[in-house]
Amino acid sequence: MFSSTATCGAADLPSYDFEGNAHKWKDLLFIAIDKVLKSLDGDLTLSDDGAEYMESLLLRVLAMLCSSPPPHSVQDLEDRVMRVFPSPLDRWATGDAQAAVENRRKKGSAVVLPLDRVHPLLKEALQSRIDMQVTLYMSAILEYVSLEILRLANIYVTDIKGKEVTQADIRTAMCADQVLMDLLCQSENGDIPKTSICEEPLLRGDTSLTYDQLVKDLIEHEKSYIRELNLISKVFRKKLLQIPSVRDCHRKTLDDIFSNIDEVYDFSVNLLGSLEDTIEVTKENESPAIGSCFEELAEGEEFDVYLRYCSDVVPGDRCQTAVQELVRSPEVWDALSNISYGGSFRDAVLYYLPRLLHLPVLHVFTDLKYIEDLTLCAESVGDSSNSESLEQVKGLLCPLVNQLERIVSAPDAPLHLKRRKASEVNVRASGPLRRQQALLKLNETQRSIEGWEGRDIAQCCSSLILEGDLKLGYPSKKQTDRHVFLFDGLIVLCKQHKVGSFRFKEKYVIKNIDIVDREDTDEVGHAFEVVPQGQSQSSALLVARSAQDKHNWMAALVMIRCRGSVQQKIVSL
Repeated sequence: MFSSTATCGAADLPSYDFEGNAHKWKDLLFIAIDKVLKSLDGDLTLSDDGAEYMESLLLRVLAMLCSSPPPHSVQDLEDRVMRVFPSPLDRWATGDAQAAVENRRKKGSAVVLPLDRVHPLLKEALQSRIDMQVTLYMSAILEYVSLEILRLANIYVTDIKGKEVTQADIRTAMCADQVLMDLLCQSENGDIPKTSICEEPLLRGDTSLTYDQLVKDLIEHEKSYIRELNLISKVFRKKLLQIPSVRDCHRKTLDDIFSNIDEVYDFSVNLLGSLEDTIEVTKENESPAIGSCFEELAEGEEFDVYLRYCSDVVPGDRCQTAVQELVRSPEVWDALSNISYGGSFRDAVLYYLPRLLHLPVLHVFTDLKYIEDLTLCAESVGDSSNSESLEQVKGLLCPLVNQLERIVSAPDAPLHLKRRKASEVNVRASGPLRRQQALLKLNETQRSIEGWEGRDIAQCCSSLILEGDLKLGYPSKKQTDRHVFLFDGLIVLCKQHKVGSFRFKEKYVIKNIDIVDREDTDEVGHAFEVVPQGQSQSSALLVARSAQDKHNWMAALVMIRCRGSVQQKIVSL
């Protein structure tokens, strides 16, 4: 799978198969990997499958560095790194390698790989004589890549209170670094190979979570949810309260918009604290008694904070109506227009905030799903204490669930809330499987687009956010139909070719565009404009079918554009 072709004056030389010769490199690479892991804070160990996976990744990098034409000097290698490593990894890797070369001149050994054993293997791979400095430079590059991967894995495993870094942990951790994924998802000539870490086959056998894994997944889910609640209160509400006209004239409207979000936040923090405390006191080889955490809250009727919240926010989509009423006030409109968080804060309030305010509604149903699945897991392993406690929780919450169901299923409830069960996250599917499913969806979508140009979608995006039909064209021109795919990194415009098949027309990189909300006119309504930041592309006016359809597109686009900025704002608070 990993090979390099030696063509220096001898095109008929066979290529060097790194995979076939992996046994020659195995012990050497493990030495480096083990030493790098031990150099990081903590006392984690590396599992056998984790070590094998790290070795395969480093062999992939070696194959890239040794590909045709083979490098004969440090300069050749530096040029190769600058060509195949994505930015800014190229600069960081070459900087470390240059430092290693300089340190060796002054102090002797500068890398963890034994150069005297690596050198003859590289000569065999390149099928030519090379200077020891080339070996040193290449070894430093491998050490740098292993450090970046293991640093992420170390953080991830430490966060989940693990003791061993496994292959699954490494895969999960790398998903947090798009640049590393870009590097390791390419072949030595810069293309995506048919089999790569970006397109793994689906996991075989039982891919559902065990009880302990499900508990860890629940805790991570609660942490993520609390970050969203912080975004609602500490960014949106706080910023709105800083506007004098809102504070003085629209305080009741603001209270209607946010309802009892503070009580929901306090409840969630208490639940997370209880879950973490339970994990902390659980003895080794025992399952945490999570049922008691929920049981205490259910007996105290503390889940009822969600009943008030749903009653205030859901009927008639009151939160969206109230937000529109507030933003359309002239003095508020002007004040919001002067605030920017990765885009127009006014648009973020108008389109993104209402969707955020629906998250607690969806979250309470997800928590109930966790309780149900934890009960099944406890029963399957014969944990009667936990299963009985969780069954008790389900009984206590049954009246609340029925009331929430009626609110969300009412005719005037927002449509996407009614559809929540069709799109509900399968909490018993493992994290790696969910990510694989997302990647498979990206690959499937790209295969449906004829004439695709540029890097693969999976290289620059992690999920498909929204797709649908829009009209393209300005009032003075004839409008054409376009099927639009919105990913978290791209917006892609296609022409419907046949059922399930599309013809590529245009794409825009999300970070390089502005989204302009267009007011309705006699000529065109429900429109928004994609405006590139520069002269390389033309703008695109996209027209939705209805006001609600436009709201859905704007909410998704604004969310992607401003999410990073508002999250940074939370960190700074």
